[in-house]
Amino acid sequence: MAGLGNIPPDLREAARVDGANSWQVLRQITWPLLKPITLVVLLLGTIEAFKMFQPAFLLVGPVGGAGNAANTLGLYLFSEGFSTDPHDGRGAAISVVLFALVFIISIVQLRISRRGVETVD
Repeated sequence: MAGLGNIPPDLREAARVDGANSWQVLRQITWPLLKPITLVVLLLGTIEAFKMFQPAFLLVGPVGGAGNAANTLGLYLFSEGFSTDPHDGRGAAISVVLFALVFIISIVQLRISRRGVETVD
């Protein structure tokens, strides 16, 4: 909603005066101006998905469920780093791998999504 609120109504009004219908206004004005917000939401959602820990921990505990079916990278990091027999080095290595994975995916998403991003001054 904040992204839609930042689009000046003058742009939509000018498009209407020029004869654009609702679909053309959405496709040519609204969506291109919402691309930066969409990029941020997509990036934060991806990062949050990799950090998922609490739902899996609450449902199956630190063991990852039957046959590790619900084991996530965050849950595996917790079980290796903070279990009754902690493996600090393994937990640290998992956290570095998690960081590198999220960093690489974020860079790829930024490079793909930044093409054609427009701003309103």
